[in-house]
Amino acid sequence: MADKIYVDGFRGFKKHDKAPDFVLGTLIITLKEFGEFLKKKEIEPFFTEYEGKKQLKISVLRSKDGGLSFQVDQYKKEAKEEDPFN
Repeated sequence: MADKIYVDGFRGFKKHDKAPDFVLGTLIITLKEFGEFLKKKEIEPFFTEYEGKKQLKISVLRSKDGGLSFQVDQYKKEAKEEDPFN
């Protein structure tokens, strides 16, 4: 399994005790850090494209303290080998 890649510039917090049930938490994005993160060579293999637009899939996870953490989704669908006799 590949090393986890945490998203720079994202900070997640668990929801406030008085927040309604539909609120999951709070995300703060530091644009400069996130912009620099997107330029890192190590994440280039995980960019995908949808309808001509570049994307990066990020998994939202619950951290040990109950807050939120964000990791690059590194799942890659394996290419199927075609059966030459079929």
